[in-house]
Amino acid sequence: MNHPTYKFPKMYHQLQDFDVELQKQGYSLDDHFGLRLSEDFSHYHNTPLDLVPFGDIGMDGVHYGFLTDFGRVENLEEAFVVLISPMDSDVPHKIVARNFREFLNLAWTVKGALDLGF
Repeated sequence: MNHPTYKFPKMYHQLQDFDVELQKQGYSLDDHFGLRLSEDFSHYHNTPLDLVPFGDIGMDGVHYGFLTDFGRVENLEEAFVVLISPMDSDVPHKIVARNFREFLNLAWTVKGALDLGF
């Protein structure tokens, strides 16, 4: 589901470009960082309606997105990043970062997006 009213953070697009360059060399963010970027990700039944998905980890439907608070957050640079884990019936949603930059910093620290929030 594409969200034409929201402009993705500049750093998100820079990361996409970096992933393209990595793929030209036989690597990817998915392989080495556990993150597949996508602005066109289908919502699951427990994905919050006010979430703009931006990527997934490639298993069990686990994905990340920007929480818009139903339009109150107008700039995705300032949106909380939420982890959605559809198979986790106890806690399927977790705020993992205050913004995309913090999300990347945390993911780098724990050596990949796979380990955030679990």
